[in-house]
Amino acid sequence: MKLTLMPLQDGNVLRIRCQGMVSLRGTGASEDPLGELLGPPCFARTVLVELEDAQGVDTSGVAWLARISEAFRQHQGKLIIHSVPAVVRRTLDIVHLTSSLCIVHDEAEALQLVQQGSLLSN
Repeated sequence: MKLTLMPLQDGNVLRIRCQGMVSLRGTGASEDPLGELLGPPCFARTVLVELEDAQGVDTSGVAWLARISEAFRQHQGKLIIHSVPAVVRRTLDIVHLTSSLCIVHDEAEALQLVQQGSLLSN
């Protein structure tokens, strides 16, 4: 799994691209590659994760997504996952994780959700 920080369009929203197999296996990845890339304070921020180039997800990837989703909840941040390929979506559906994740169609929808959320909090 390769995580890449994308250029910022809004200083309040971090954009991450995830490529390859969503997995912590065989890559020497830490238990928290997102926190390693962005720093632990990221869980109090809004982070969009694009999975368009994800080739699949294994059990370690499922566990990682569940773990970071909970970390965002605990720190009052927001994790929005978008552009999820069908193969990944099916796996998340099978393990009943889709209902606990914020998954939207594409980045435009994710940004719209962020904008609506900020309007609701004002």
